[in-house]
Amino acid sequence: MRILCLFLGAVGLLLPLQARADDAASLLAKHVAYVGWQSGDPAMLAWRLHGTRIDGKDDDRFSEVRRGLLFHDVLRTRDRNISIDEGFTGRLMWKADPNGYVVTLLRGPAKVAFDLDALLDEATARLPDPTIDGSAQVRGVQTTIVSVSPKGLPPIDLYVDPATGAYLRAVIDPKGPLRTDVEILSYMQAAPGKKIAGRYDVGHARYHVARVQVGANVTNAALEPPSARAAWTFSGPQFFPIDTYIQSAASREIRVQASVDGHPGVFLLDTGTPGIIVFDAFARSAGLVPLGESDFSPFAGDPRDRGYVRIASLDVSGNILHDVLVEDIADSSRHIDGILGYDFFAGMLANVELNKGVMQILDPVTTSPAVSSGAYAFPIDLTHLRPVVAVTVGSGAVAHLRFGTGDNYFMLLSQTLRDDGKIQAPNVTQSYSNSITGALSDTVPVLAAYSDYSGANGTGNCVVVPKVMIGPYRYENPPLCFIGSGAFGSDGGLVGLDFLRHFNWEIDYPKGTFVLAPNGQ
Repeated sequence: MRILCLFLGAVGLLLPLQARADDAASLLAKHVAYVGWQSGDPAMLAWRLHGTRIDGKDDDRFSEVRRGLLFHDVLRTRDRNISIDEGFTGRLMWKADPNGYVVTLLRGPAKVAFDLDALLDEATARLPDPTIDGSAQVRGVQTTIVSVSPKGLPPIDLYVDPATGAYLRAVIDPKGPLRTDVEILSYMQAAPGKKIAGRYDVGHARYHVARVQVGANVTNAALEPPSARAAWTFSGPQFFPIDTYIQSAASREIRVQASVDGHPGVFLLDTGTPGIIVFDAFARSAGLVPLGESDFSPFAGDPRDRGYVRIASLDVSGNILHDVLVEDIADSSRHIDGILGYDFFAGMLANVELNKGVMQILDPVTTSPAVSSGAYAFPIDLTHLRPVVAVTVGSGAVAHLRFGTGDNYFMLLSQTLRDDGKIQAPNVTQSYSNSITGALSDTVPVLAAYSDYSGANGTGNCVVVPKVMIGPYRYENPPLCFIGSGAFGSDGGLVGLDFLRHFNWEIDYPKGTFVLAPNGQ
């Protein structure tokens, strides 16, 4: 909410653009003259538009309803089988996955979304104190870079054609970890004397607006997030058994029996997976019908992804999740039938008592997590469909790590945290002896490797730090390992089962909490 207030205050929708003599303000004024409007113009207050988005080989359909800075976008596959939503209600920036489960965008993704919203609604010319920050060639045009800084949000570099005032490029957070490049390829007429961006790239996705209706009736209901398309039927508060499968001292899995459209299977409980997965052999045996792939699936980066299938009923001890889209993944080496991740937890409250080997599935509308003595309720960030918490590492570095109940690690961190000097510790090493002579070989670093079904992977060194604070729980001299930033971003990582198995869990995604209660294990 604080970000929203700062943003709206910075944009100042009700204030007229003040003419100033400096070059930056003059260029922004020329841009306003070029497009013929700016945010708050009554003639451009509301619209509906439709177009296409191409990301790689996929050609998606997108639509938008907008009223000022408020909007609701829908992105669909060409066959319209799968869709996702995102928007801004004036109260929250949100997104919904293909099952209609909604999360609030927080931290970096929310900031980028606010900046992009300001750009597309022509609010950037209202931002105070613009400055000239050099020049650059953009598609053969020598542009002037005007830098604007929305209060509380990343700066935006606007590449302005000084001859026309058109923006040819915008770069959000140009020198920071949230950098997002927007190429504005052409403008189109939306109303007499009014232009909007008609063809533009955001990152590697290309948008092409085919038609726009300005002055459309955009109701409050049209701007609201969708209702969940998948839904639970709850059987009651009874406990049912779960299984801790131990492959080795370093490999444990928390598993549950489930039935998919009447076909029994064994599934891993993993809050670190951004969806539900069924492995291909099980999907075929259960007769699940393929719905096709999508480039906006969180698993699209994995070549084993076969696309979505629909499950009519996912039954866990009489608790039934109806009409849910899940991912079909080809992985013949797995000894389980699938993974229960985000969409499994998104609409219910899970009470997992590891020390007793039992679990409950409860209605989150009528039940709230119980925070017993010694327990701690972590507020979680579900922006990436995984529960992320803030963790203090070493002498004060703050990392934003996800709880991964299906990962056998104590802690993995982004390599960027080490490269930036926020965490300093020597590598842990080990020596090997020659089996014939008994002599020690050279000492080598201890390495860790990570990969998941979203396509993220990396390898890195392990260290020992003086302490780690995970909520109120303090660990002294714990080992942890760094993985390339491609897996976890600039300050991310995971806390795995080596830590989480010492607690019972109450997982309440609808209310945004993850309660850990020490279980004596």
